[in-house]
Amino acid sequence: MNTKRAVLVGICGSLLAVAQCLSGLGALAQDKPAAREESTQRLIVKWRADVTNHSAANHQPAAHPAALLARTSAAAGLPLSYKRAMSGGAHVLNLPHEMAMNDAKRIIARLRADPLIEYAEPDRRRYAMRVPNDSLFTNQWNLMEPVGVNTGAINLPGAWDITTGAAGIVVAVIDTGILAHADIDTARLLPGYDFIVLDPTSPPMPLTANDGDGRDADPGDPGDWITQAESNSGFFKGCDVADSSWHGTHNAGIIGAATENGMGVAGINWAARILPLRALGKCGGYTSDIIDAMRWAAGLASPALPPVNPNPAQIINASLGGAGPCSAAEQSAVNDVLAAGARAVVVPSGNEGADANQSSPASCANVITVGAVTRSGARAPYSNFGSVVTVSAPGGSVTTTSPGANGILSTLNEGLTSPTTDAYAFLQGTSFATSHVSGVISLLLSINPDLTAAQVRGIIQSTARAFPDGSCTTARCGAGIIDANAAVRLAQQGLTASPLNLTFAATLVNQQSIQTTSFTNSGVTELMLGSAAIEGGQPPDFRLTSDTCSNQTLALQARCQIAVAFMPMAAGARNASLVVPSNAVTSPSRVALSGTGVMPAAEDGGGGGGGCAITQQARFDPALLLLLLAASAGLCRAAQQRRDRRSSEMT
Repeated sequence: MNTKRAVLVGICGSLLAVAQCLSGLGALAQDKPAAREESTQRLIVKWRADVTNHSAANHQPAAHPAALLARTSAAAGLPLSYKRAMSGGAHVLNLPHEMAMNDAKRIIARLRADPLIEYAEPDRRRYAMRVPNDSLFTNQWNLMEPVGVNTGAINLPGAWDITTGAAGIVVAVIDTGILAHADIDTARLLPGYDFIVLDPTSPPMPLTANDGDGRDADPGDPGDWITQAESNSGFFKGCDVADSSWHGTHNAGIIGAATENGMGVAGINWAARILPLRALGKCGGYTSDIIDAMRWAAGLASPALPPVNPNPAQIINASLGGAGPCSAAEQSAVNDVLAAGARAVVVPSGNEGADANQSSPASCANVITVGAVTRSGARAPYSNFGSVVTVSAPGGSVTTTSPGANGILSTLNEGLTSPTTDAYAFLQGTSFATSHVSGVISLLLSINPDLTAAQVRGIIQSTARAFPDGSCTTARCGAGIIDANAAVRLAQQGLTASPLNLTFAATLVNQQSIQTTSFTNSGVTELMLGSAAIEGGQPPDFRLTSDTCSNQTLALQARCQIAVAFMPMAAGARNASLVVPSNAVTSPSRVALSGTGVMPAAEDGGGGGGGCAITQQARFDPALLLLLLAASAGLCRAAQQRRDRRSSEMT
């Protein structure tokens, strides 16, 4: 989107002073080690009131009877020792040794099954929220916890305690291209593309591209400035006079600037890879080029596109737009990239302060349309609004009275026309709100890569925070202000099956084979399970023989099991699914079932040789041959015994 850059002010007063300013800002201490494995040696346990002798006045019971502690140890399956009483009637118990949190959670699951225990949980260490050591992070209010003056922030530090991202996630940035910058890790930049074609002049010229050529594999940003003379006449007549925006570099920094490198700004995702795609140049870009960039980003093939992108993006960030409702071509592109596997196409609502229904691609179906809020959480006055807005995020506010601190700080360049030296700047606009949402979605997929596009949308909407004032409502500004911490925690919720496939060996018709699979609550809160069922295939062939999962409440890291029997009614391959519904984000959990029924070997009715026949299939399948030979041995012995009896009776 066309973004206000009336004032580009660095931390220490001017954009030109940022480089000097960096050396003067001390790095922030990181309070929590990055790779520390969580463990504990203590549990918090509260016995039910009717089994304890505590003082109602101060809730500080004396040491509990040895019998009660012995029972709790037996329930845990290992010896526990008493440490101390807590306020509120709970108690701290010692485990016999320090153990990994997952192991402790399994013990807790056993304790929660004891009717004498009201609740049990690990006595966890807590830390100051994870804070990166990037020197300008303290000026990135937009990433902070939403308290005090930062009500519009995205609450990122708590999410970073869970995940800082994953290298397997690819975010396409369709924009003005990207510049080399010391705070953007080149190792995380994937080979991109410049989609801007030659302009229809005579002869065709790269006026919009401004890089001397048409489409090529260089997504670098040569600058998109417009002079007064260009605006007055010629090809760019009527275009807004402006310095180069370095718009794509700023957005890329919001999503994935190098973090924990002791300098500059922090990106939302510390590990995801950026796919830079250039579709905007001088005075913007054409819808046709943007659409081609979208399809190529998703890995789609077409004679009109470059060779297939080997790194398809899960998230397409298109911080751009213009007047008019979504066109058929734009909607077709959105539909195609989502069908190809992209989980989100994230676009801005627009910067006209008007109804986003009249802006595109904001008004396309199935995109995630982002409105902008200020530092206080109010709707930014420039932000478009309306029923098509999905969610809001920080877009900042840069004014003459507040020239920097309330904008969105990210990577930029000093050049007013062509690129010169690295810089950082505060900007404002729905484009940058859009990049916040793309960054948060990249964290969701880092923690749960199996999320569908519909689940991604549902998570960011259901966890969004309410707007703090009447400037925004859910009818105008989407579900609320995106909350990274709440969204990541919900995305982490899941019911994990192991194994995911039960494959039964060739089984004789009317004979039974049984296998078992386990389901573990791998999320952050307890899960309510529904009734397990067999879906698809031939229901009589697969059935449940034991089930400790159905209609149960599964505590954190607790596990339940389901045994499935395969009894083929006829020969041939059989396939079905074991389905366990729950309140997890990715419900239902599925386990694939497959097996093959085989007929028993036929008995040879003749007396000659006393042999037994085997099927033609068995002669070509060594594993099946062994199975049938074993099954046939008894039949052969029985047949031989009958022949022996007949021979004895005849003599």
